[in-house]
Amino acid sequence: MPEFLRAFFWRLYYNTLIITLIRITFYYAILGNFDDYFSAKSLESMLVEILMGNLLLEGSRYISQRIAYRFDLRTQTWQRIIAEFGCVGVYTFMMLLMTSLVPWLIHRPSLVFPTVIAELFKISSYRIIFTFGIITFLFIHALRVGSDLYERWTKSLLEAETLKKENMQAQFDMLRNQINPHFLFNNLNALSSLVYKDPDAATRFVEELSGVYRYLLENKDKNIVPLRSEINFLQAYIFLLKVRFRENVRFTINISDEYLGLQLPPLTLQMLVENAIKHNIVSRDEPLFVEVFIDENLYLVVRNNLQRRDDSPSTGTGLQNIINRYRYFTTKQVHILDNNITFTARMPLLDL
Repeated sequence: MPEFLRAFFWRLYYNTLIITLIRITFYYAILGNFDDYFSAKSLESMLVEILMGNLLLEGSRYISQRIAYRFDLRTQTWQRIIAEFGCVGVYTFMMLLMTSLVPWLIHRPSLVFPTVIAELFKISSYRIIFTFGIITFLFIHALRVGSDLYERWTKSLLEAETLKKENMQAQFDMLRNQINPHFLFNNLNALSSLVYKDPDAATRFVEELSGVYRYLLENKDKNIVPLRSEINFLQAYIFLLKVRFRENVRFTINISDEYLGLQLPPLTLQMLVENAIKHNIVSRDEPLFVEVFIDENLYLVVRNNLQRRDDSPSTGTGLQNIINRYRYFTTKQVHILDNNITFTARMPLLDL
């Protein structure tokens, strides 16, 4: 049996159990005994109540879930509350109205529907239905919302802890990848070739290399950094790459100063640039072009042309780390587009 059907039937079982216990409690509280509890009329009433109770609980659950997709509780709190209580309140009232109409139609089959409505309103039953509906609605929905909120709270705690661990692991992995022997070997080779040819360039290379490591050490424990800091770090990182690849890799950074105060997870740009170089051919005949800019929706965009290397298949780990870290701060999505011509990553900028 599919998991969603299994969960649905378990909810029906628990709903029925709760409704039956509530009915038994009220029945004994009002009459003080169970003499007529198992009569035909009482059993018929109980079946109708169980049916309508399940319709109320599952219907209100479905309505709440649909509204949750439409309104974010964190940013649209009042809209969410008004919409949810309004829609579930109307639904509850209609179900309770049907609870009174169905037995009436069963026992008075000769009456047409308009006559039933007229008789029902003539005896003022709608006042009882409305009052009981409000009370029932508040009780049932409070139980359901309380249960859902507790479930979401426990789930959010687990997700927050998981994301925290993933965030820490991602930062550790990025730091480790930058200070591994391969990274040091490449940069020391580049430095050794500059020492005798161009001492001034070698001096700047050492300064930029120290700046890269300084940034890594200063921000290894931070969750977000200003875009200004990330761009400055990227420029130092680009200098190291340009010494190694020269004009075989070309960068274009076009970001207005007004956006430099916005924030993002540290080393996001470095990881995307590193992935571009790692998974694509970089040569004089096939240079790699990397663009960094902000689009009209205030998303930071990193785009490069695609000329894939056969010996470096992508595992997607780096991109998943970026997506997971963003999920910790915002509901906005990181968008990845691969159209076999260009590879584009769009990240929302944070204003925290």
